[in-house]
Amino acid sequence: MLRGEFDLRGRRMKIDKLLCPLGLKNNPNRAMRELTHITIHCTGNYNATAGALNHARYQLNGSGGRSASWHYTVDRDFIYQSFDDDRECWHAGNARGNSCSIGIEICVNDKPGFEIACNRAAWLVAFLVRKHNFNLDVIVQHCFWSGKNCPSELRSGVWGVTWESFLDMVKGYLGIFPAVLS
Repeated sequence: MLRGEFDLRGRRMKIDKLLCPLGLKNNPNRAMRELTHITIHCTGNYNATAGALNHARYQLNGSGGRSASWHYTVDRDFIYQSFDDDRECWHAGNARGNSCSIGIEICVNDKPGFEIACNRAAWLVAFLVRKHNFNLDVIVQHCFWSGKNCPSELRSGVWGVTWESFLDMVKGYLGIFPAVLS
């Protein structure tokens, strides 16, 4: 496994863990049947305090009693992991997506920082693609599973980053990781 911190254009790249324990209402408490996809979301939470840490804490506190969970939350400064990659989460909107997909939420609480958050998320996706020996075609939008207009900011490009440019960022970061991480 690749460990440590990385510098990405002057920004510290590190995955901080704030893992949710078993028994929470937002934790399906199941291993994935088969890990086949990475699903990209945008949080839809525009509150100024709705960064990655507060989303991770929200999950750690049981997601307000909701059956909602995801693996990683990314903002302009941080990446927080809430569930191990091989654990099922409730993020895709249907059982198939939940049982085979890593969910990544990109924070939208900071419009000026959105492009930086997308770059950080693209770095994370490239890391996960290499770690799990995936091809790029496994990276999907939330709408792939449920039809929901998510990640809406990437789908519309309203904040300057489109889905296509996000995938280009991922491709650009693939070169910093060895072909297969062990």
